[in-house]
Amino acid sequence: MLKKICLIFLMLTPLIWGVHAAKTLTKDNFAEPILEPKLNKYYLPNTQISFNFTIQPKTDDDAKLIDGRIYEFNTSLESPEMKVRVEYGGSGPVRIYQDEDYIRADVKDWEDGLMKIYVRVSGKVPAVNKRIEKVTVLGIDIQDAEEDAVSDVVIYVVNKDKFSSYISYLEKRYSEIESRVAELEEKGISVVSIKLKLNSAKNKLEDGKTYFQNGDYGNANSSLSEAENFLNEAANLSRKTDLEFEIELTNKKLEDMFAKMTELELLIQSLKQKGESTINYEIKLDGYKKAYSDLKTRISQAEDFLSGGLYDDAQATLDEVRKSLDEEMND
Repeated sequence: MLKKICLIFLMLTPLIWGVHAAKTLTKDNFAEPILEPKLNKYYLPNTQISFNFTIQPKTDDDAKLIDGRIYEFNTSLESPEMKVRVEYGGSGPVRIYQDEDYIRADVKDWEDGLMKIYVRVSGKVPAVNKRIEKVTVLGIDIQDAEEDAVSDVVIYVVNKDKFSSYISYLEKRYSEIESRVAELEEKGISVVSIKLKLNSAKNKLEDGKTYFQNGDYGNANSSLSEAENFLNEAANLSRKTDLEFEIELTNKKLEDMFAKMTELELLIQSLKQKGESTINYEIKLDGYKKAYSDLKTRISQAEDFLSGGLYDDAQATLDEVRKSLDEEMND
């Protein structure tokens, strides 16, 4: 009697929940997923969205390969709702899973394979901390499958406040560098190359603002980033140009020290011809020579720092040299 009952049970159960050696799936085992409706390129936070996503095998043979494994789905939307409907081939059953932000669907091994997985997702777009940030609205992980076998569904979320702050920052920085360049020009320094960088920065900044106002956030972000790069180049070039000018002035002061040393040597020769004592002057001249040699070496160090882009080190070295020069010249 028991054998008869078991036989009837097996005949009435076409679903075979067996386990087979799972083959690693690739995107070639799946048809192109169906996403409805088509999602926008950019979204603002708190926007309510909903969409359907359908996963299907590429061929009948693939249908029998993509079943018998765990399919996991998740979303980063706020206040989300997710529903997964698993449909098997032939006269197979339908299994439905429903939860908020995560569903683990245990897709069994069915004789006619898996026909499709239908996923419905809804929720609100979350806030982001960057100007533009990629958000996964449907993450998909399939057991024994390559990572990109079925790609995640992503959107790009825009933080308009971050964009506005960035634009204000760039405008302020442009103004500061422009003022610095004007100061260099007043010193008689050539600033043509710096102005070219500034003009490029201004053009990119204006382009970025226009793109932003028109809702073309990707191009806005690219143009504003390029504007910042040009501003960085202009700032570095202005700093380098200013330091080169300061090195030139410092070398001129060192030449004045050399002239003073020459005068002192002539004085010593004159006093010796008169038979007068020169010991104090010779001690002073020896001190000048040592200081001159040391200061010349330190100016060379400042030039090396400048060549290496170490502007703060170059500036600090020059400040020390100028202070020492003033002390020597006023002695």
